[in-house]
Amino acid sequence: MVVIGELNIDAVACGLSEAPMMGAEILASDFRLTLGSASAIFACGVAKLGHEVTFIAKVGSDDFGKFCLAALREAGVSTRHVLRDEHLKTGVTISLSTRKDRALVTYLGAIAAMGPEHVRRSWLKGHNHLHMTSYFLQTRMQPSFPQIFRDARELGLSTSFDPNSDPSHIWSDTIREVFAYTDLLFLNETEALQLTRARNARAALKALSKEVPCAVIKLGAR
Repeated sequence: MVVIGELNIDAVACGLSEAPMMGAEILASDFRLTLGSASAIFACGVAKLGHEVTFIAKVGSDDFGKFCLAALREAGVSTRHVLRDEHLKTGVTISLSTRKDRALVTYLGAIAAMGPEHVRRSWLKGHNHLHMTSYFLQTRMQPSFPQIFRDARELGLSTSFDPNSDPSHIWSDTIREVFAYTDLLFLNETEALQLTRARNARAALKALSKEVPCAVIKLGAR
């Protein structure tokens, strides 16, 4: 499998007694740095199941970038196509978690600098599946998503797509150009409702099933 996507660390503050407010300080009961990004977490999960996974992304030549690469390699993911740029900072997501919910703040860094010139068609060869994520965070990559999926199909790969949320909440119809070459589409319930404008998850799934061969709406603990 080849995974193309964003790569960043997560800085997680846990156990907040209340939601943060501007001009006020609250305490966290725990803090940790961990590998972040939907694409990297997916790649590590698949690798730990015993499958060969190659990762394509871009990070800075900084300590956070080294942290991400080490975590991927420890999970068994090949990082030979992860590009490092000494002029860029590795992306960071700051996660602030209470018992009920969490808030995320993301600095894109090198994620926003990755473009189609950093993904070679030849890198898809020798794999049986392509997975891509975080469509709305990868601003320079967005226009090339359909072509990459098309190339994968032409090379005999099956495809899956997990676009994740749109921070602007607009959900531009250009994303549907990717659906034409997507075998398996993943969305959570909120994303599915925003994209389809459906009233509930069942109606959203019905609408999505008309656009892709297989649509999956993730319901978390339910």
